[in-house]
Amino acid sequence: MVTDEVIIGRRADGELSAITCNGLVKEYKTQNLVRALDDVTFDVAEGEVFGLLGPNGAGKTTLVKILATLLSPTQGSAEVGGYDIAKEQDKVRRVIGYAGQDSERSAYFRLTVRENLTYFAHALRDVPIKVAKDRIENIVSAIGFEDRLDKHFIALSGGEKQLVIVIRAIVHEPKVCFLDEPSKSLDPLTAKRVRSFLKSYASEKGMTICLTTHNMKEAEEICDRIAFINHGRLQFIGTP
Repeated sequence: MVTDEVIIGRRADGELSAITCNGLVKEYKTQNLVRALDDVTFDVAEGEVFGLLGPNGAGKTTLVKILATLLSPTQGSAEVGGYDIAKEQDKVRRVIGYAGQDSERSAYFRLTVRENLTYFAHALRDVPIKVAKDRIENIVSAIGFEDRLDKHFIALSGGEKQLVIVIRAIVHEPKVCFLDEPSKSLDPLTAKRVRSFLKSYASEKGMTICLTTHNMKEAEEICDRIAFINHGRLQFIGTP
């Protein structure tokens, strides 16, 4: 049962909301009508690390893509960073970061990790180049990835590519960051370092993180609250 009353832009306890969803529905018309999301309503406070859990096909990725303006809902409304996802998509995109499960295809395979991250932060996100370079160095140092900075993206393993995409999603210090199974392909030691870093980084920067995961240990270590979704419906919200 969802206990938080949702008020656009502000939680019932008076805290500002970074994410607010009201009655989100997503339907796909194939041979049969498939309802991937069914009346999803919740909100996420500013600076909160919020986890979406559920089995495969539960609707987690669909929900994240709607909030990141990559999909449009069939019904309902939502705000991210105070902007309407349907009416103010450009403004939403300016304040978010996003790392999807297939985002590695948007990287430049012939560039190095450093070149990819610098290009994204400076050319696409307007971060001053000196600031971008310093941030990249600090982030990769914190998670033990320094020795990969000058390797070409195409030469990385699947887990390393995923990690570059996660770094890319936060390097411009977005107000809200969406991470779809960020540690899916990472080895246990690297995953632990990334979880620890994300938790401290979000706290330091006042960043709201919404992530999907199947990993209960990850949810316990990093999330302030979690929501469980099954068959497109929100089953409950609570602390880990």
